[in-house]
Amino acid sequence: MSTDTAAFDSLLSVAQHSLRHAAGLPAQIERRTYWSGVGFELMGERIVVAIDDVVETLELPALTRLPGVQPWVRGVANVRGRLLPITDLAILLGGERRKGAKNRVLVVEQGELFAGLLVDDVFGIQHFPEDEILGESGENERLKPFVIGAYAAKDSIWSVCSMEEILSKSNFMSADQRSILTINNNEPS
Repeated sequence: MSTDTAAFDSLLSVAQHSLRHAAGLPAQIERRTYWSGVGFELMGERIVVAIDDVVETLELPALTRLPGVQPWVRGVANVRGRLLPITDLAILLGGERRKGAKNRVLVVEQGELFAGLLVDDVFGIQHFPEDEILGESGENERLKPFVIGAYAAKDSIWSVCSMEEILSKSNFMSADQRSILTINNNEPS
């Protein structure tokens, strides 16, 4: 019976020795979660929309003009065999394009909707700490109905806009000139 306790005592001694000489665990590093979006410039303001709202970005492709449409409809482009209607987002929202703009297109696809939104420039994917979102921001009155928050980064403020709001609460789906006249005059078509 003494051999049984001797073996146990030996194991206990090894365990205590190991605990005395064991290295500590590494310090726990606090992990931050980040929100990612596609950044672009429109009417002099830096804007970001959720990354899931933009399928791709393009340089402005060759366009075919369409008769009888609103001034914000720039035309349609053939993009890899699909017709992509291009809307000038600044004009749609009642603003003006920036002189010297690079003219980039954000391609959006939501359900049946497949469209290109012409913006001044695209800055690519932007990452912001989720816990640093500010309240609604933005100086441009034309964008305020679509702004849901903002992030401060380096020397600029990025207004977070809802693509769903832009596509549903602007005149986006009223590209035909006659439909706007009917809506504005409350006359039956």
